[in-house]
Amino acid sequence: MRGRSSARFRDFSPEQQKNIAAVVWLYRGQQDRFLKLVAHYLAEAVTLGAKAQKPLETYAEVQRKLSDLMEPFAKAERSIDLLAGQWNGLTTAQAMAMADIKAFGKEVAAQADAWAKGGRNKVPGAMPR
Repeated sequence: MRGRSSARFRDFSPEQQKNIAAVVWLYRGQQDRFLKLVAHYLAEAVTLGAKAQKPLETYAEVQRKLSDLMEPFAKAERSIDLLAGQWNGLTTAQAMAMADIKAFGKEVAAQADAWAKGGRNKVPGAMPR
């Protein structure tokens, strides 16, 4: 079997094929084609970022409800309280996650707004959406 290659080693995803083609475009001096691909990726990132917000908000709400249900048990007085440190760590992590979700939403909105106001028009050959 020596010297034989399998098709598995030559399989690339469509995105990988585009990226390989982009390297060739740059080598050939076809910067406009490369920039068009980059513009496509940026537009896709803005779209996917916006789509991610609702699931993140749903996650945050479910986690808040779960925390509310657990809080009486976690804060109950015990002679040896092994949960206090873990509870404080959990609530601190939850607060950070909620702040990050809000910050992500604001950043996605800002980037979508910037893209809609002409970010894509600054890329030669970019296709408007």
